Amino acid sequence: MQICVTQEDIRSGRPLKPCLCPVAKAIQRMLGPKYYVSVSDRITIRQHVGSQVKWYRPFSMNVKNFVTKFDGSKHVEPFDFEIDIPEEYLCKSQ
Repeated sequence: MQICVTQEDIRSGRPLKPCLCPVAKAIQRMLGPKYYVSVSDRITIRQHVGSQVKWYRPFSMNVKNFVTKFDGSKHVEPFDFEIDIPEEYLCKSQ
C-alpha cells in the first residue's frame, strides 16, 4: 500500500505523540477510523483501541529519518512510502 504523508498530516501532527505522528495520521487516513495506528520505534496497527490483535512493522529508513526529524522539531517535507499491510486489515468495511 502506498502511504502519502501530506503537508496537512505534518501541520496537524504532534512530535513525540505516537498516535499523532504524521506517519500514523497518514496510515489512519488510508485505513479508516476502525483502526488504531501509532508510530514509535515501529508502526503498530490494531483493529480498534484495546484490541488484542496487533500488527507491527519496523520502519524503513526513510520513515525512520522522517520521524526522527519530526520528533526533533526539524523541518520535514511531505513524502510517500510503501507498507505491506495484511489483507485482513484492508478488507474490513469501514
